[in-house]
Amino acid sequence: MVVVPQLSKTTEKLTYLKRRVRLTNEEENVLHNGLHGYLGEKSFATILEANFSGNFSVLYDVLLEYQNSHFQIDALLMQDEHLYLFEIKHFYGDYVYQDDNFYKLKPKKKIKNPFHQLQRTEDLLREWLQSHQLSCTIHAYVIFNHPSFTLYQAPILPNMILPPQQQRFIQTLSKKYSNPSSKTEKMNQVIQRNHLTNNPFAYKPAYTLNQLKRGIFCLACNNMMKRKTKYKMQCVICLKQESIESAVLRLAVEWNVLFENWKITTSALFHFCAEELPPKTIRRILKQYLHKHSKNRGMYFEF
Repeated sequence: MVVVPQLSKTTEKLTYLKRRVRLTNEEENVLHNGLHGYLGEKSFATILEANFSGNFSVLYDVLLEYQNSHFQIDALLMQDEHLYLFEIKHFYGDYVYQDDNFYKLKPKKKIKNPFHQLQRTEDLLREWLQSHQLSCTIHAYVIFNHPSFTLYQAPILPNMILPPQQQRFIQTLSKKYSNPSSKTEKMNQVIQRNHLTNNPFAYKPAYTLNQLKRGIFCLACNNMMKRKTKYKMQCVICLKQESIESAVLRLAVEWNVLFENWKITTSALFHFCAEELPPKTIRRILKQYLHKHSKNRGMYFEF
């Protein structure tokens, strides 16, 4: 759960893995869906920020549990007696609504009905709130916010917001909104305190260090970067340059995401970058920007 949309851990891992190993079809699909989900939340957050003035209490990617049932909320806007629950769908292309089901066209494929998902989430959230002695009115919506999304035979539903309606819907909502009260803050705190940081159902890609291609990869085109000067790296294909400090810190972040249970050490990053940069340079940069720890087995670093 965050106050601004962020990539999920799974999506972040798969993004880094894609540069270093060939992803399976399943992994490609998980990555694709994760990136589109993030873009949808980011687009929604941008419109909220543009239309709401002052402070407003909103959380993204909330994961809660009620009686062994987990439920995730894309966005949650809180105000006193009212709680606005948003299921954000960044679908693109042509879809059709038939017999209470959603189908993607070309090729035609049945997908999960977002309104069934929304109803389940709303029901569990209501029970969860009652179990924590919190009372409020829940307003639940499905937001379709990709500009190229088309839904044929769309029913007239008060809780369905289509792309052309999104701006007007947010503007109307903002006019009803006032600065968060103490009740809103209390609700915010209870939700944050009970948010689950690890999703037990999240996809977990399987990989080992030896399977991964080593090196530092260009942010612009994902090709290999080589040392150009004492202070610069350069992509071998697009020739984009980057400071060595930035490249080492990116490498440290990537290592920390892919191998979260392993320490960040000079030796680890030296081998991970395919020995492109000397240990002395890596150590100097890590000492400058990360927290240093020393134990009997050597030095390691943490963000």
